[in-house]
Amino acid sequence: MDQTPLVTIVIPAYNVAEYIDECIASATNQTYKNLQVVIVDDGSTDNTFERCNVLAQADSRICLIHEDNAGLASARNKGIESARGKYIMLLDGDDTIRLTAVEKLVQCATLHNSDLVVFDLCAVDSQTGELLPRTVMNPLPFPQIKQSNGEGCLHQIYSGHIGNYAPGFFYRREIFEKGGFRFSSDVLFLEDVNFVNSILPHIERIAYLSEPLYIYKCNRSGSLTNSKSVKQVRSAFSMLQRVITERKNTDADFPNYAVNLLFFLISCLPSLTDSDSKSLYHEVEKAIIGLSSSYFSRFDSHLKLKVLCLDLHLYPLFLKLHRKTRTLRK
Repeated sequence: MDQTPLVTIVIPAYNVAEYIDECIASATNQTYKNLQVVIVDDGSTDNTFERCNVLAQADSRICLIHEDNAGLASARNKGIESARGKYIMLLDGDDTIRLTAVEKLVQCATLHNSDLVVFDLCAVDSQTGELLPRTVMNPLPFPQIKQSNGEGCLHQIYSGHIGNYAPGFFYRREIFEKGGFRFSSDVLFLEDVNFVNSILPHIERIAYLSEPLYIYKCNRSGSLTNSKSVKQVRSAFSMLQRVITERKNTDADFPNYAVNLLFFLISCLPSLTDSDSKSLYHEVEKAIIGLSSSYFSRFDSHLKLKVLCLDLHLYPLFLKLHRKTRTLRK
């Protein structure tokens, strides 16, 4: 068995010139050297591409691809399709990985003959450099198990032990080749929710590595996770409706997970005053009430309170107070 298989790190990059050098350095300076680093510049309008090009000229392991702006899903897919490694790791252009990450992930995947390895993440405030509590990413501790199948992994996601974040997995490339799995370009927000719920039911062998090998940057100015249009939120809502239909009877923790995501969509609406936002708000509200009518007893106390506020038409006030509290804390 090859103990040093080629590993491809896929880096989608869009307007991350301030962060991209550190991101790429965390990939190319790995203790594990047999790497292909595929950077997909998604039509950046700053000098991200120029920075990547300088670094690509200096390291033959870097493959730089430029495409017109088509979104995160398209950029990741382009990188996956260009991958030559036995394994694929996803790294967003404003994040970094520990220098021992690939070495440890290859060891874990080899030891357990895994199709996927799930590993832990940590969050850092990009403005201050402060290491943030793990609860910023996931409310519960990383699973204390070594292996499971895909349904077992989804249970860990639904119960809050690991997140929906696609870069939190180390993939055997065969998964993409044989299963044809890709990120959906039709989903403009919460792409990873759609992806993990699509791919994981088909995975047989998953290993778990509790070390926080991925460093996620929070509070980045201009980040794709900071502001959302009604179009993006509606795209995510349509996707969630499909996922709910397919998955609602598969796991006891799924309804709690799904309703939390629906509330998150409401919090991402740019306003609750314009007609498009109000219309979408009421559609999401209806979906929450519909799920709650069957599964309310399974919800935790905080979620029950939010549902009751929504049912009494008090949730906009609840949300306003929540946002005000967050602003004051900053």
